Amino acid sequence: MTSKPLFARSFGSKSVATFVLALLFASGVTSSSANTSVSYDFDTADQLTGQFNSHISSGVFAQSVSGGISDSGSIGPTAASSFSGNAVFASKDSYSIGPVGSSYTFTAFLKSVGNSGYSGMGFTALTPSAENSSQNVAFRPKDALGISVHGGGFVFHNGLTDPQASWSQANPSAPVTRVKAATISDLLNSGSPDKWYRVILKLVRVSNTSFDMRVEVWSTDAAGVLLRPAEADAIFELNNQAAPDLIAAPTISSYINFSGHRVTHFDNYSVELAGGSSVISPGAPVVLSSTATTSAGVVTFTGDVTSEGASGVTERGFVYSTNPNPTLTDPKVVVGSGTGVFTGSTPGLPSGTYYFRAYATNSTATSYGSSLTDSFVGILEPSPSPSPTTAPTSTQTEEPVASPVVAPVTTTQNPILLALTGTSVTKQLWLFGAVFLIGLTLAVLYRRRIRLYPQPSEDFRPRL
Repeated sequence: MTSKPLFARSFGSKSVATFVLALLFASGVTSSSANTSVSYDFDTADQLTGQFNSHISSGVFAQSVSGGISDSGSIGPTAASSFSGNAVFASKDSYSIGPVGSSYTFTAFLKSVGNSGYSGMGFTALTPSAENSSQNVAFRPKDALGISVHGGGFVFHNGLTDPQASWSQANPSAPVTRVKAATISDLLNSGSPDKWYRVILKLVRVSNTSFDMRVEVWSTDAAGVLLRPAEADAIFELNNQAAPDLIAAPTISSYINFSGHRVTHFDNYSVELAGGSSVISPGAPVVLSSTATTSAGVVTFTGDVTSEGASGVTERGFVYSTNPNPTLTDPKVVVGSGTGVFTGSTPGLPSGTYYFRAYATNSTATSYGSSLTDSFVGILEPSPSPSPTTAPTSTQTEEPVASPVVAPVTTTQNPILLALTGTSVTKQLWLFGAVFLIGLTLAVLYRRRIRLYPQPSEDFRPRL
C-alpha cells in the first residue's frame, strides 16, 4: 500500500485544514470601544433651558425657532440686547474622563456677523456661575479646555493661559502650531457670503496629565453645505496641554460660550466621545468599562466605579448582549457595590459577536460605561488519528472491524473559541477561503503522488 505523507498520517486530511485554520486565528484578544455621540440640534423646544445650566452675565439669550442652519432652531443673543452679551451654558449631562488615547470631538455651526466678540465650546468641570467665569480675553469658564473664535483668529483655553493666533498666520507664536493657515485674513467675516461656519475642536488625551488640541474652520452656506469640502480653510493645534482641574474632577461637562458682539446664531452642536469616555446623567454614578479578555468562550471583564454620584452605589457589574449598547434588561454579571475596580466573568458563551458595558446603580439612576466589542469564532481542536500498527498474522477468518462513528457536534459541547476583535466579516471569509485553497492544494499533490508512483497489482504473475 502506498504510504501517506507524514502530516496526513498524523492528522488526517480534514484535520490538516482545521489545524491550519487554528494557526491563522491564534491571536491575542483585544477590545475596541464604540463611539458615543451627544447632539443638540436646538429644533426641539426648551433644549437650552432643559439640557443646559446657564450663567448670563450680560445680554439676553434664548432659543429661537428660526435663524439657524436651513432657518431652523438655534440659540444665541437676541435683538433685545442688540445680539450681544456674555454667557456660558454647560450641559446637564456630564462625561467621564476616558483613559490615555480617548478623544472628544466638538462640532458646531456659527453665524458670525458682528465685530469685537467671541464664541466657542469645550470642557469644564464647573457649574456656570459668577464665580467660575472670567473676562480674560473671552468670557468662558475659568477651567475651560476649549476654543473661542472671532473674525480674524482664535484663542485656545487650557485653564491656565490663553494661547492665540490669527487664521492666516503662517508662523504663530509658540506653543500654537499651524497645520494650515487661511488664505482669507478675516476668515469668520469674509470666508462665507452667508456668514456661516462649521467649527470643529478635537481634544485627545495623550498622557495621564495632558491633552492635544486641534481647531478647524470650514466655511458653509446657510444650509450647512461646505463651500470648500476638500479641506478646512484653517487648521491649528496646541499640544501637550495640562488640565489638572478637569482630570481631577469626577465628571466634566461640555460648554458653549458667548462673549461680546460676534455670533448671532449657534446651531447643531455635538460632542463625540471615543476611546473609553461615557455620558453620565445628573446625580448618577460614574463607571468606566476597562477591559474584556476571552478564554474558551468565557469573557472576563474589568470595570471601575470612580464616583458614586448623588448617593451610594448599590449594585455594579457588567451587562452583555449580541445587540449593541446592552442594558440591565440583558444578561448581567453583578460584582458587588460601592466604588473602585471590579472584575467578573461570564459563563461559556456560544460563537458570535458580543457587546459589553460596565454599569453602576444608585438611588438616582444607572450609568453605563463605554461599549466593548468581542467576536468569537468557534473551532474544534484537531484530534490526531492513531498511528497505523501492523496486525499479527492469524489463520482464523476475522470479521471486519467497523469504523467508529463520530458523533456530530452539538451545542452542548464546548468548542475551543479563539477570540477576534474588530475583524470584519470580509476578513474572516478571506481567511476561510485561504484555508480551503490550502486543503485543496494538499489533496491535489497527494493524488498526483499516487499517479506518479503506482503500486504493483496483487494479481501480477511473472511469465515462465
